[in-house]
Amino acid sequence: MSGWSALEHACHLTLANELVLRNLVNLFRGSGLLVVADAQQDQRALEVLAAGALPRGQAKSPRMVVPPSDVEIGTTREWAERFVEDLGAFRRGFDARAPRPRIFVPHQILGPLDLAQWARFGAVHTRHHLAIAQEVLGNLR
Repeated sequence: MSGWSALEHACHLTLANELVLRNLVNLFRGSGLLVVADAQQDQRALEVLAAGALPRGQAKSPRMVVPPSDVEIGTTREWAERFVEDLGAFRRGFDARAPRPRIFVPHQILGPLDLAQWARFGAVHTRHHLAIAQEVLGNLR
């Protein structure tokens, strides 16, 4: 385990999912700071995503999504609620049938991912950390 508390895992997820959503928005709109048209994807990373499970203990979270040392439940809940609102707005405006070019945004470890791959990463990453948080909570009993 990472040594994080369940609250720190929840906080990490709010921060990470904000970035995932920002990438989804940019890929859907077809432009953004990190959007690239050509990319060499990492086949092994795509296989990890396709398998639907991230290996444990093999990656370190980027600094921008590490929970603050003074994380508190109220702030984490507020961030999570804002994310749910932003995700809802994105979903309402998302049209899966709309034609769009295949473009990419790089992930620090997995390399360039397209819109569908970023969405899958968000789901797989969330399940990964929720499972760890549940283990942490189970160890408190």
